Amino acid sequence: MRIVLSFCIIAIIASSCERNNPDEVATQKTAAKGIIRLSNADIWTFINVNKAKIKDGDLIERSDDDFVSETVRAMSLTDKTFSHSGIAFIEDGNVYVYNTMAGEENKSEQMMREPFDSFVSPYRKDGFGIFRYQLNDDERVKIHGIIKDLYDKKLLFDKSFDLKTDDKQYCSEMIYKALKKATANRIVLPTSKVQNFKLRDPKYKGMMLKEFEYVALDNLFLNPDCSQIVRISYNK
Repeated sequence: MRIVLSFCIIAIIASSCERNNPDEVATQKTAAKGIIRLSNADIWTFINVNKAKIKDGDLIERSDDDFVSETVRAMSLTDKTFSHSGIAFIEDGNVYVYNTMAGEENKSEQMMREPFDSFVSPYRKDGFGIFRYQLNDDERVKIHGIIKDLYDKKLLFDKSFDLKTDDKQYCSEMIYKALKKATANRIVLPTSKVQNFKLRDPKYKGMMLKEFEYVALDNLFLNPDCSQIVRISYNK
């Protein structure tokens, strides 16, 4: 029996190039995570400077500030900084981030292709991170083709968060599977598991999942095949 895990159900998991502005002393580095915090006046400069560093296949993670995002963030078991992810490619001289999501920002639930500036816009987001996988040129071409094909097919967001199916995929699942395929299993990212997960939604009448496996956002970058380029929090 296939059990659909809505965002409400997943919420249960939650319970178990830097510039200094002398007038706004808001820029600082957090040594433990390498996070850079900037004043509002410097944010767009920082975005543009780091956009120029992006290579095909780079992982882009971002932080949002809403209930659903807090729920998704809680699914990461080690680093709960980020709430959404996408994969970047340079097309026609511009940087685009391919991602899957649902909700108010994407009611169609079809895979999205967004300009980097929009994906990490400080008007809607709290920060972002750029991470890089150890891909060779051939693998970068392959993963671009895989992601573009999913986009052309209008891949839908997977509300069930079912890692065993491919017809619909959530954001981190899409990246996990594309990397695995493009590298012929050379890069297989880690997954997270929750044991004895009780479904508290009334329609499931307290049904228990012995094990729930998923790709959390921190699984995407907390692994030997990925390195951090930069992280930024827009909050002072």
